[in-house]
Parts: sequence; structure tokens; C-alpha cells
Amino acid sequence: MERATDDIDEQQARAVAVLEAAYAGSVPFVEDRACAPELAREAAPVLHALLGSRALGAPEDARALEHHEALALVLLLGRRAGALGVTPTAALALVRAMSAALESVGAPLGAEFTSVLCALVMEGYVASREERLSNLSAARAAEALPTLRLAPKCLALVLSGEHEPERVRDVVDRFGRALFAADARACVVDLSGLLHPSAPLAAEAFAADVAARMLGVTCIFCGVSPAWLDAAKAARVPLEVLALEPTFEVALVRALELAGYALKPEGRLRALFKR
Repeated sequence: MERATDDIDEQQARAVAVLEAAYAGSVPFVEDRACAPELAREAAPVLHALLGSRALGAPEDARALEHHEALALVLLLGRRAGALGVTPTAALALVRAMSAALESVGAPLGAEFTSVLCALVMEGYVASREERLSNLSAARAAEALPTLRLAPKCLALVLSGEHEPERVRDVVDRFGRALFAADARACVVDLSGLLHPSAPLAAEAFAADVAARMLGVTCIFCGVSPAWLDAAKAARVPLEVLALEPTFEVALVRALELAGYALKPEGRLRALFKR
């Protein structure tokens, strides 16, 4: 048994070297070729699993139980190729290189088995690319949430759209840094446009109050619907210490007053001259 394991390890080492060379020699773009060493290392467990199942006399059928581990690893290999950003053509070239590598150590893959590997690599590749694009889109949407300068020492954060809790956490952290940089005295956080109230989301959004208090800033929340109040209670947010106002306009007046400003109605004489 130990001898068989040593043989498999030796075959794997030779196959990895062949795979790296075959892959690098078959892809046209420099960026794809640069990923050859990394992908060869990632493919090593796949080659080991396939060689091991062959050594145990596994049938050629890819659906055989003996191949399940290898197929799962192939899916992960496709995800890694997607994460590295190689082209779809290069992802498929990886399977051809794997086939050449196994053939070089006397364990060739049949056409049907190779087609299954191609499908799994592409499935993992596409899932990885979709996940990356989704994360990138979510990050850009969160970065677009503005910190508004209402007046000197008075800022506002308008949360809107659909965001994961960790994205809102990043936005609130950025808002806290802006409060510090502005030497703020008061701020407004508007939740009226933030979608899908939930306890995790409420915990991150209302954490703006914690950041503000640490800086000696009064944080006033507005647009807090009953659904957001329920979510905050579920997240054990101490609502009794929060400053809440029904609308942005009311919160704005209060924040400006705390920052040392006052909104006064326009005088009758000025209004008369404007006519």
C-alpha cells in the first residue's frame, strides 16, 4: 500500500509539471500564461485523486462513486480559475492540459470523462465570475452612498437601496471618519430609502450612533419605519438612547440647531421685493 502511494505521488509530481507546461503552451494571452504555476498547484489534488481512483480500479464512468472527490476538486479548480481572472478559453485549456498530464503518466482520460471535466470546470468558473461581479457591484453601490455636508460641523448620511450588512458597516465606518475629519457636532442618518429591514442590517445602520457618540456628536435618525424599529428591537439596539425624528426636514432643523445654526423664516420685506 505504501509503495502504491509513493507511485501515485511520483506520478502526480510528473503530471503537474506536464500540466503547467501544456497549459502555458496552449493559451494565447500573457495574463493567462502567468497563472500557469498557480493553476498547476491548484490542480495537483485533482490529479492525485484521479490517479488514486485509477489505482483502485475505478471504472471510466465519471458518475462512479470513486470519482466523486476528484469531480468536487475539479469544480473548485474552475472556481479558482475564475478568481484568478483567466479567460474562458484558458479555463477550458486547463482541462486539455490535465488530460495531457494524465496521459503522460499512463492514465489517459476518455472523451466522455473529459467532457464532464470541461462542464465542471466551466460551472465553477462561471459561478466564481458571477460571485466576483456581484460583490463588485455591491461594493460600488455602497461606495456611491454619499456623506452630505449640510453645513460646517453638520453632516448627513442617506442610506438607500439594497445592501448586505457588511456593506452598510463599511459605509457607517466611512461616515464616522468623515465626522471626525469635519469636527462635527451633529449629524443626520436617513433610513427611509434603505430596503429590506432585518436585525443584522439594523445593527449596522444604527451603529452610526455609537460612532457618533465616541466623537461627541449627536446623531439623529429619520425615516425609521415600524419595520426598522422591529428590526432594531430584534438586534437589541437601545432605542431609548437614540434621537429619532419622523422626517429628514425635521431632523435637519434639529441637527443644524445642535451645530449652532438657526433657520429663520424669510422677512416680509424681502419676500415683497422678490415678487
